[in-house]
Amino acid sequence: MLPEYEDLAFQRRTGTVYYNNLLKEAARFMDVIDIGEKLIEVEDLKSIYSNLDDGGHYNRKGNWLVAESLADFIGKKGLLERKKAN
Repeated sequence: MLPEYEDLAFQRRTGTVYYNNLLKEAARFMDVIDIGEKLIEVEDLKSIYSNLDDGGHYNRKGNWLVAESLADFIGKKGLLERKKAN
């Protein structure tokens, strides 16, 4: 799941991940990763988006966090060996 800015802002306000049931249902059939678990840790959520007008595209920092989350997920699943960047 790649949450938009409003998804994470809602989670911050309410403490609720409203799409959690979707993730649980999907996980019955496939591997699921919620990138929001990593992104919600960012203090200033707006700092990871380049454009909030259409829900929010990630900027360089946001894309880096997405890539890190995916690399960790793939590594934990044993799908690829993860090498740290220099």
